[in-house]
Amino acid sequence: MKAIMPEIDFSPQEKPVKKGDILRLIIESTGFEGKSIARYRDFVIFLPFAAPGDEAEAEITRVRSSWAEGKILALIKKGPDRVDPVCRHFGDCGGCKWQGLSYPAQLSAKHQQVTDAIQRTGGFENPNVLPILGTQNPFHYRNKMDFTFSDSPWLTKEELASGAPDRNTFALGLHVPGRFDKVVDLTECHIQQPVGNTILNLVRRFSIQHQYLPYSSKTHSGFLRNLIIRHGVNTGDLMVILVTFKKDDQFNHDLTQAFKNQIPAIKSFINVLHSGKGPVPKGEGEFVLFGSSVLTEQLLGIQFTVHPNSFFQTNTKQAERLFESAFSAAGLSDTDVLYDLFCGPGTIGLLAARRVKQVVGIELVPEAVENARENARKNGIQNAVFFQGDMGSDHGQIKTWELTYGKPDIIVVDPPRAGMTEETCRFLPTFGAPKILYISCNPMTLARDLKILASFNYELSYIQPVDMFPHTFHIECIVLLTKRTGL
Repeated sequence: MKAIMPEIDFSPQEKPVKKGDILRLIIESTGFEGKSIARYRDFVIFLPFAAPGDEAEAEITRVRSSWAEGKILALIKKGPDRVDPVCRHFGDCGGCKWQGLSYPAQLSAKHQQVTDAIQRTGGFENPNVLPILGTQNPFHYRNKMDFTFSDSPWLTKEELASGAPDRNTFALGLHVPGRFDKVVDLTECHIQQPVGNTILNLVRRFSIQHQYLPYSSKTHSGFLRNLIIRHGVNTGDLMVILVTFKKDDQFNHDLTQAFKNQIPAIKSFINVLHSGKGPVPKGEGEFVLFGSSVLTEQLLGIQFTVHPNSFFQTNTKQAERLFESAFSAAGLSDTDVLYDLFCGPGTIGLLAARRVKQVVGIELVPEAVENARENARKNGIQNAVFFQGDMGSDHGQIKTWELTYGKPDIIVVDPPRAGMTEETCRFLPTFGAPKILYISCNPMTLARDLKILASFNYELSYIQPVDMFPHTFHIECIVLLTKRTGL
C-alpha cells in the first residue's frame, strides 16, 4: 500500500466536489494518519475507517484546495484487506481506526509510511527499510488507558434512531475523533488489558448508582473527570487512578470497598484532585486510598518504578523487542560511553547500562530525572548518572559532562512526536560520536531530523520499524546513523 499525498492544486472553479456531495468511490490506498485515499476525477478524497479495495458511498464533509475529506455512508463492496472489527464501538471511538483492516495489511501500510517519509521528507533515495516487527497478539497490549467522564455522550446512529437513551448525561470512555466535547460511552476496549474492562464498567455502574455526576467543561461543575488504569504486565501490579473535581471521603471509601470486594487484583487506588479548567491536573492533591503510591514494571530484567503521572512505554512486550533490536543494531560494547538524551525515567539508559561502560542521561523534566535516579538505585546500577538539562539551550553545561564521563561512543535520542529542534539536530554532531541511535514515534519528524544529521557526514545504516500500536496508524522506528570516516 502506498501513502499518496496530493500534489495537484485545483482552482476554485476546477474543484470537482463540494461539501455535501454524495459519491460512489473506490478506495485506492492507505495514506496520511491512517486515512484511506480515493479519487474523484483525479481529486484526492480522504476517508477514515476505509480499506483499500472498498467500494463505498461517501458524503463529502470538507473541501480544501487540493483535497477533500468524507465519511462512508454505506459499504457497497468490501476490499480484500477488510476484516470485521471485533469491537462494537469501532467507527465511533477514537482509540482504534484500523480494526477494519487486516493485521498484515496494517503492517504493510506502516512499512510504506516509514519508507515514504524517509524517501520524500528526508530526501534519501531507496532507503533500506527492514521488514516491520509485528506482534503476535495485536489485542490487549496497552498497559495504560486514560478514560474521560463526560456529561455529553456521543450517540450512535442506532441510539438516535431509537429516540436516544435515557443515559444522555453520563459517559465514561474515549473522545470521538475531532470532538473534544463528545465521549463514546465504552463498555469494552480490546487494546487494553482485559481486567481494564471490568474496572471500567464497575466504575460506571457505581457512579451512576450513587448519582455522582461527570465534570462539565461548559459549566465547570460536576465531580468525576478521568479514570486511568495502569498495569504492570510483567509484574502483575495493577493501579487505578481516579481524577475528581474535589475530594469526597464517602465516595472514596465506598468505591474502595467495591474494588476490594469485586476486583482483588487491584494493588493500588489513588485519588487525584483537579479543579482547574484545563485537562491536566496541577498538583492540587494526590491521595493513596489503598496500596502503593507507585507501580512496578519490569523490562528485560530491569525493574522500573512508575509514578501515577510518569511516562512509560505503553506496550510492554513490544518495548522489549524494540530495545533488544536497537541495542543489537548499535553493537554495544563494555567499553562504550553512551549518552541517553531525552532520557525520561531512564528506561533506555538503564537497560543499556549492563552492556556498556558508562551511561549519561539528560532530561528536561526534574521529576523524570529523579525517577531515573530512583530506578538506578533500585536496580543497583552504579554506572548510570542522570542530569536535568535542556537539549535546546543548555549546550555549554551538557558539553562539560564530557570532561567527567568522557566523549560518547554512541548517542541515543528518543524525542517526543514533535522530534528535535533544528538547533538540537545541529548540536548532536558536535559530540563527534561514531554512532547515533534515533528512536522515533513519528516518521515525518524522524525523516526531517535525519536529513539534518546526514548533512554532518552521518549515514543511515539501519532502519527498523516496530509496530507498538496495532489497530492505529502510529509506528515506532529505530534508525542507526554511523559517522563516515576518511572524509
